[in-house]
Amino acid sequence: MPHWVAQVWFLVFGALSGFLGAVLLTDFRGWGRQWEERLNARNAYVGKLLRHPPNPYIGPVWRPATGLFATLLGIAMVAAVVSGAMR
Repeated sequence: MPHWVAQVWFLVFGALSGFLGAVLLTDFRGWGRQWEERLNARNAYVGKLLRHPPNPYIGPVWRPATGLFATLLGIAMVAAVVSGAMR
């Protein structure tokens, strides 16, 4: 695999990860809240399968943590390409 392919991969997906992380953190146009509601719905479905009561508090905890992680990951990926650390 050529070296430039990895650089383009990290640059594109780093920018995408950073953007999606910022969307989750700021709840841009309600997308963060929608992600949170879908997460809670999936947790309720899994809870039904396992006969475990749903946890309504997991969504508000996961959204900021996931947004922060995705933002930091995106910044690190783009910084690795820009700084030339990927050799």
